Amino acid sequence: MEDFILIDRIKADDQNAFETVFQKYWDMVLSVCIKYTGSEEDAKELTQDIFYSIWTRRADLTIKTNLSAYLHQSAKNKSFNFLRDRERQQAKLSLVALPPLVDGYSAQEIDLKELRLMLQQTTNKLIEPGKGIFKLSREESLSHREIALRMNISVKTVEYHIGKALRHFKTQLKDYL
Repeated sequence: MEDFILIDRIKADDQNAFETVFQKYWDMVLSVCIKYTGSEEDAKELTQDIFYSIWTRRADLTIKTNLSAYLHQSAKNKSFNFLRDRERQQAKLSLVALPPLVDGYSAQEIDLKELRLMLQQTTNKLIEPGKGIFKLSREESLSHREIALRMNISVKTVEYHIGKALRHFKTQLKDYL
């Protein structure tokens, strides 16, 4: 059966059509996710998420290309987002991991506290809306698109303010870089 017919049937809540697409494309989507994540376990979870999303969003499903290309791009995007989020999480964890204390505070802990204070002071010097945009980006790990939607502004505006904030940080923290 042609993919465009299957898509139309999925939109009409046809579980058999969804099952056909699932069976036909599972291996391809999984292999793309494995290629980018390097982990079969993570790739299986991402692949399940992709197909789950297709089913839950079936009424609004709009595929401009062929289904294979759509699923390939979905797998690639999902994998990149997963890797980005994992990297951010690891970066946050590495910031809070401090060396064991010896006779009070270690030099690294003092440097880290000083750097955190400098970061907070530099953030507080930012003016709105840049300050709010930067905090959403760095503290809540929102994407530019998510920030734009939340603040009802364009993605380009978000990019501008984050770039401006980063330049401000680079200037203010040049002694720490």
